[in-house]
Amino acid sequence: LDRPRKHSMKQCYGTPRKVQVLKLVTYNCQSLAHGCSRLQELAEDLFAVNASVAGFQGTRWKAGEPRSEWPIRSRVGKTLFHVFSWGRPSNNTMLGVQLLVSHSLLLHAHVHTRFDPPRGLRGRLGGVRLVSREGWHGNG
Repeated sequence: LDRPRKHSMKQCYGTPRKVQVLKLVTYNCQSLAHGCSRLQELAEDLFAVNASVAGFQGTRWKAGEPRSEWPIRSRVGKTLFHVFSWGRPSNNTMLGVQLLVSHSLLLHAHVHTRFDPPRGLRGRLGGVRLVSREGWHGNG
């Protein structure tokens, strides 16, 4: 595969804008139920390849709330990713999804909206909308 390049594109009002490279990884981990150590190991591997966003399916994490969020740090305490987790419902232990958004990406963007699934789809999907901090004035 060729290395991705930045491409110039025009917005609808005519000003040129650079499209940043976004490395997205999706992984059916089949279980993260053994605690944070496996998640931390995966986060360190993703950080090593400079991944921007990772989506994990089949985490099997229990859900006290429809969504939970926390930072994940390396073994030396450096913040690597921010985790958005939609855990499994009690009636299906195979579900659970997580999004890991790199800390470096969140330095240039903020979470505008969180998408929580309806009750019948808990543990099957979730999402976030990130908006660039550049030129943001609170109206998204």
